[in-house]
Amino acid sequence: MYQQLLPSVRQKNKKADVKVRVSTESQGMGIYKSFNYEIFERRPSAVVAFDGNSAATNLIQEAKNGKGKSAIFVWANSKNLMQKAKSLHGYVYSFDSENKLVDIIKKLESSFELG
Repeated sequence: MYQQLLPSVRQKNKKADVKVRVSTESQGMGIYKSFNYEIFERRPSAVVAFDGNSAATNLIQEAKNGKGKSAIFVWANSKNLMQKAKSLHGYVYSFDSENKLVDIIKKLESSFELG
Protein backbone atom coordinates (compact mmCIF):
# COMPACT_ATOMS: atom_id res chain seq x y z
CA MET A 1 0.00 0.00 0.00
CA TYR A 2 2.78 2.43 0.81
CA GLN A 3 4.03 1.97 -2.75
CA GLN A 4 0.69 3.35 -4.01
CA LEU A 5 1.46 6.79 -2.57
CA LEU A 6 2.77 9.38 -4.98
CA PRO A 7 6.58 9.50 -4.95
CA SER A 8 6.44 13.13 -3.78
CA VAL A 9 4.26 12.13 -0.80
CA ARG A 10 6.56 9.22 0.08
CA GLN A 11 9.59 11.53 -0.07
CA LYS A 12 7.86 14.16 2.10
CA ASN A 13 6.93 11.49 4.68
CA LYS A 14 10.46 10.08 4.65
CA LYS A 15 11.98 13.53 5.13
CA ALA A 16 9.62 14.20 8.05
CA ASP A 17 10.48 10.78 9.53
CA VAL A 18 6.82 9.69 9.40
CA LYS A 19 6.28 6.09 10.44
CA VAL A 20 3.58 4.18 8.57
CA ARG A 21 2.08 0.93 9.81
CA VAL A 22 -0.06 -1.09 7.43
CA SER A 23 -2.06 -4.05 8.64
CA THR A 24 -1.64 -7.31 6.77
CA GLU A 25 -5.12 -8.35 7.87
CA SER A 26 -7.93 -8.42 5.31
CA GLN A 27 -10.87 -8.72 7.72
CA GLY A 28 -12.23 -5.85 9.80
CA MET A 29 -11.80 -7.55 13.19
CA GLY A 30 -8.26 -8.62 12.27
CA ILE A 31 -7.37 -5.05 11.34
CA TYR A 32 -8.87 -3.80 14.59
CA LYS A 33 -6.88 -6.29 16.69
CA SER A 34 -3.73 -5.58 14.71
CA PHE A 35 -4.12 -1.84 15.31
CA ASN A 36 -4.77 -2.41 18.97
CA TYR A 37 -1.65 -4.50 19.47
CA GLU A 38 0.76 -2.70 17.15
CA ILE A 39 -0.19 0.80 18.14
CA PHE A 40 -1.66 0.97 21.61
CA GLU A 41 0.25 -1.82 23.34
CA ARG A 42 3.76 -1.22 22.02
CA ARG A 43 4.46 2.49 21.65
CA PRO A 44 3.25 6.01 22.38
CA SER A 45 0.44 6.83 19.94
CA ALA A 46 -2.14 9.37 18.89
CA VAL A 47 -5.64 8.92 17.53
CA VAL A 48 -7.23 11.77 15.60
CA ALA A 49 -10.91 11.12 14.90
CA PHE A 50 -13.08 13.45 12.86
CA ASP A 51 -16.18 11.29 12.67
CA GLY A 52 -17.06 7.68 13.19
CA ASN A 53 -19.32 4.88 14.25
CA SER A 54 -19.04 2.14 16.86
CA ALA A 55 -15.73 0.93 15.42
CA ALA A 56 -14.24 4.38 15.94
CA THR A 57 -15.54 4.57 19.51
CA ASN A 58 -14.02 1.13 20.18
CA LEU A 59 -10.69 2.34 18.81
CA ILE A 60 -10.82 5.34 21.15
CA GLN A 61 -11.53 3.02 24.09
CA GLU A 62 -8.60 0.76 23.13
CA ALA A 63 -6.28 3.75 22.92
CA LYS A 64 -7.27 4.68 26.46
CA ASN A 65 -6.84 1.10 27.72
CA GLY A 66 -3.54 0.36 25.96
CA LYS A 67 -0.26 -0.08 27.80
CA GLY A 68 1.48 2.60 25.73
CA LYS A 69 0.94 6.30 26.32
CA SER A 70 -1.82 7.64 24.07
CA ALA A 71 -3.27 10.98 23.12
CA ILE A 72 -6.79 10.92 21.71
CA PHE A 73 -8.17 13.86 19.75
CA VAL A 74 -11.84 14.06 18.72
CA TRP A 75 -13.53 16.64 16.54
CA ALA A 76 -15.98 18.45 18.84
CA ASN A 77 -18.75 18.44 16.20
CA SER A 78 -18.96 14.64 16.02
CA LYS A 79 -21.90 13.74 18.25
CA ASN A 80 -21.11 9.99 18.50
CA LEU A 81 -17.42 10.41 19.20
CA MET A 82 -17.92 13.22 21.69
CA GLN A 83 -20.36 11.05 23.62
CA LYS A 84 -17.61 8.44 23.98
CA ALA A 85 -15.01 11.11 24.73
CA LYS A 86 -17.06 12.49 27.60
CA SER A 87 -17.42 9.01 29.10
CA LEU A 88 -13.62 8.67 29.33
CA HIS A 89 -13.28 11.69 31.63
CA GLY A 90 -10.10 13.50 30.67
CA TYR A 91 -8.43 11.01 28.35
CA VAL A 92 -9.70 12.69 25.19
CA TYR A 93 -9.01 16.17 23.85
CA SER A 94 -11.64 17.80 21.65
CA PHE A 95 -10.81 20.19 18.84
CA ASP A 96 -12.74 22.51 16.53
CA SER A 97 -12.22 25.83 14.75
CA GLU A 98 -11.69 27.64 18.06
CA ASN A 99 -9.59 24.96 19.80
CA LYS A 100 -7.17 24.09 17.02
CA LEU A 101 -5.73 20.59 16.88
CA VAL A 102 -2.20 21.82 16.21
CA ASP A 103 -2.29 24.07 19.27
CA ILE A 104 -3.49 21.22 21.49
CA ILE A 105 -0.80 18.87 20.17
CA LYS A 106 1.91 21.48 20.76
CA LYS A 107 0.82 21.85 24.37
CA LEU A 108 0.99 18.06 24.86
CA GLU A 109 4.32 17.46 23.08
CA SER A 110 6.37 17.87 26.21
CA SER A 111 4.50 15.04 27.95
CA PHE A 112 5.45 12.54 25.22
CA GLU A 113 8.91 11.18 24.61
CA LEU A 114 9.54 11.89 20.95
CA GLY A 115 12.15 10.08 18.90
